[in-house]
Amino acid sequence: MNTITKPGDVKLMLEIVARDWLQRRKEVLALSAAISADLNARLSNADRNNLAFMADRFGDAVQDLTDRARSPELILATTGTTSSGKSTLANFLIGDEILPSAVQEMSAGLVTISHHAQRHTLTIPSTRGATWETGVWDNLEAAEVRNKLEHTMHLYREATQVDSQIEPVRFEIDWPIRLARQTTRLMLPEGTRIKLIDLPGLKSIGDAYNGNVIRDNIREALCLVAYNAEETDSDKQRELLTQVVAQVMALRNSPQSLGRMLFLLNRVDAFTRNQDPEQSLTDFKEAITRQLRDRLLQSLPEEQDVINMIEPCTISSLPALWATQAISDLGESSALLEKIEKHFGAMFPGKYFHSYPRDFADLSEDQRRHLTDDTLRYAKADAFEEALIEHIGKHLPEIVLSGAVNKAFCTAGMLLAELDRLIEANVDRTKDEVDKAKALLNEAEKKLQAEADKAFAMFSTLAKNSGESFDLQDLGQALSDIEKYLGFPPEKLTAIRDVQSDSVDSPYRQMSDFCDAVLRGKKVDPGSIADVGNFKELQASLERLAEKSYRETLLQGGKLPDDAEAKQLAEALKHFASQFVHAMTDLSRMAANNGGERCAIAFKIVCEALLDRLQKEGNLQLDQAGCTFEGLRTVFQINVKFPPYQSVPLNFDFRINSEQRLEQKDQSGAFRGFFAWLGLMERDIKIVEHKELVILPLGEMLKTIYEGIAGQQSKQGKLLRQTIREYITGNIRIFGDELRNSIDQQINGYIAAIDHSAYELEDQKREKLQSLAAYKDAVTRILREQEHWNEWNNSIAHVDAEMV
Repeated sequence: MNTITKPGDVKLMLEIVARDWLQRRKEVLALSAAISADLNARLSNADRNNLAFMADRFGDAVQDLTDRARSPELILATTGTTSSGKSTLANFLIGDEILPSAVQEMSAGLVTISHHAQRHTLTIPSTRGATWETGVWDNLEAAEVRNKLEHTMHLYREATQVDSQIEPVRFEIDWPIRLARQTTRLMLPEGTRIKLIDLPGLKSIGDAYNGNVIRDNIREALCLVAYNAEETDSDKQRELLTQVVAQVMALRNSPQSLGRMLFLLNRVDAFTRNQDPEQSLTDFKEAITRQLRDRLLQSLPEEQDVINMIEPCTISSLPALWATQAISDLGESSALLEKIEKHFGAMFPGKYFHSYPRDFADLSEDQRRHLTDDTLRYAKADAFEEALIEHIGKHLPEIVLSGAVNKAFCTAGMLLAELDRLIEANVDRTKDEVDKAKALLNEAEKKLQAEADKAFAMFSTLAKNSGESFDLQDLGQALSDIEKYLGFPPEKLTAIRDVQSDSVDSPYRQMSDFCDAVLRGKKVDPGSIADVGNFKELQASLERLAEKSYRETLLQGGKLPDDAEAKQLAEALKHFASQFVHAMTDLSRMAANNGGERCAIAFKIVCEALLDRLQKEGNLQLDQAGCTFEGLRTVFQINVKFPPYQSVPLNFDFRINSEQRLEQKDQSGAFRGFFAWLGLMERDIKIVEHKELVILPLGEMLKTIYEGIAGQQSKQGKLLRQTIREYITGNIRIFGDELRNSIDQQINGYIAAIDHSAYELEDQKREKLQSLAAYKDAVTRILREQEHWNEWNNSIAHVDAEMV
C-alpha cells in the first residue's frame, strides 16, 4: 500500500477506483442488457429472472463501492494497558472530556462516538439482562455524559458478578469530534464520517461472548493501543507488555489486523523529570519497541514482516487534552492552562512560564495561542497526530474499499459467467459441433478437477494425519508440503501447528511457572493469567502458602512435623485448590479461543493462496486445451468461510465419588497428601496422624492434575483432541466441498447450455443470431480483464500512476 504524501491523495485514490468500477459496471450491464434483449424470445422465465437478479447484485455492489468512496468512514478504536490513559487519549481525539477515566480498571461494554456537528446525544440501547437505565438523552453537557457512563458501568460490572454471560452494555454517543473538523490536515476526503470506539478492558475483549461482539464492531477499524510509559519498574513493564500482546491476540480477526494497529507510549511526560529527558525517552522507546516486537513474534511468528515494522509513537494525552479544551472553551481556558503549568510544568524549558503573566486570566490572545500550541508540541501531540495521519493514509483506502471491491469482483464474475453460458446455449451448432463441444467441456472438467485435486491433496494429507491416533506433530510434514507448494515461509502456518499447544500445554506451563515463582518469593510476569476472573484471589492464596514455614515442604515434598501445622496447611491448600481450578479452567478457555482464532485465520490464508494459484493454473490449462467456455475462468473465485473454532472447555474442578473415598482411606500418606492439597478431602476421609502427612512437590502435583485432566489418556484430553481433529477435518471438508460444488455447478451449467443448443438445432424454428459471435468476443475480453480487477496492489499501482 502506498503512503499518502499530500492532501487530496486519499480522495483522488478513492475517486479513481470508484470511477474505474463505474465504467466497468456501465460496460458489463450494457452488454448484459443487449444480450438479454436479443435473446429475450428464447429465454425461459427462470433464465430471465436469474440474469436480472445477477445484474442487480452486480449493480448494487458497485453502487455500494462508490457510496463508500464518496462518503468513507474512518473508525478509530482505542484500547490500552493498565493506567495507560487510553480513555484520556480518546477524549483528546474527541476534544472533550466525555469518557470517564477514573473507572478505567472496570470499564466495560462498547462506547461508540459518532461525529455530529450539532448533536450532544447519549443512547444506551436495551440489552438482554440490563439492570441499568436505557434510553436516549439529548442536549447533554460533557460532564453529564461522563457521569452517566460511569454510573452505568458500575451497574454493569455488578451485574456481571451475578451473570457472567450477560449481554454487554453499549453506549452510542453523537458528539462533535475534534478530528472530524480537521479533515484537511488528516487528508481525508470531504464528507468522511468519523467514529471512535473506546474499547472495554482486556477481560471483556478476551471473553468468549463479549469478545465476539467487540471484534465484529472493529473489523474495519484502526486500533490505537496505548502503553503506560510512566511505569518504570522492569517487572511491571513486563506485565504491561504481556497485556499488550494479549490485547493484540484478542483483537486480531484477520491477517491485516496487526498492520492496522498503531502502538502508543502514553504519559511520556514522566521522562521530563530525568536529567536528560530526550535521551531517556529515546532509550526507553527503543527498549520497549524491541521487547514488544520480541513478545509479539513469540506469539505470532507468522506476522514477522509486520511486527518488525512496528514503531510506537509517543504522547502525553492529559496535557494535550487540556490544551485542546483551552482552545475551544475560553471560559475555562485560564483554569486549564494553570493545571498544565502546575502538573506538567516540567515538560517545558526552564523559566518558560516567566514570560507569561502570573495570572493566566491576563493572557493576550497571542499568548494563549502560543501556550496551547507549545503544550501540544511538548506533549508530543503534534508528532502523534502526524503518525496518525500517516497511518490513516496508509490504510484508509484499503479499509474503505477492499471489501467492497471484492464483492463487486465476485458479482461481476457470476454475471459474466452467466452471460457466457446463455450465449453458448443459443449458438447455432451442427450435431457434430455439439459432440465436439461436450468433449471439450469434459476435457476442461478433467483438467480443472486435476488442478483442484492437486491443491486439495495438500489438505488431504492434513486430514489423513489427523486420524484417531491424532498428534499435532504428525501434521508437521503435511504443513511443510503446503508451505512449499505455496511458497510460504516456515512460520506462516505456525498457528495450525500450535493449536493444541496454544489450547492446553501453554496455559498449563504458564500456571505451573507462575505458582512456582510466587511460592519462591520471586517477582513474576503473570502473563494472561492476570486476565482470569479470580486472579487476585489466586495470587493471595499462593502468597498465603508462601508465608508459611512449610513453603519448602510444598516445593520439595516431605512431611510436616506437628498436627497444628498440618491442619493449617490443609486449610491453605484447600483455599488454593478452589482458586486454582477456577483460574485454570478460565485460562484454558481463553487460551483455546485465542489459539482457535489464529488457526482459523491461518486456514483462511491457506485457502485464499490455494484458490489464487488454482485460478492461474486452471486458466492456463483451459488456454492450452483451447477451451472457449470463458465462464469457467471464474470457477475458483470462491469465498470460503470457516466457522469459528469452539474449544471444549477443560474442567479442572473434578469431584470424588463415594467409592473413591473408601479407597483413599487405605492409600499412602503421599497420595492422601495429594488429595489434601487439592482440597477435596471430605470429613469422612480422616487423616488421624497429621504428622505423617506427606505433601507431594508442587511441580509433581500440577503435573498429576494436568495429566489427569488434559493428558492423552484422560477423558477430557481425548475430547479436546477430538475437537481439534474435527475442526481441522471439518475445515478441510468445507474447502473440498466448495471446490467440487463450484466445478460441478459451472460444468453442469454449460452442459445444460449445450443441450439447449442441440434442442435449438433439432427444432429448426429459430433463426441464427448473427450478434452472438460479437457478444462472445466481448464477454471473453471482459472476463480475461476481470481476473485482475480485485488485485488490490495492482489497483493501487494503477491509481499511483494516474495520480502522478
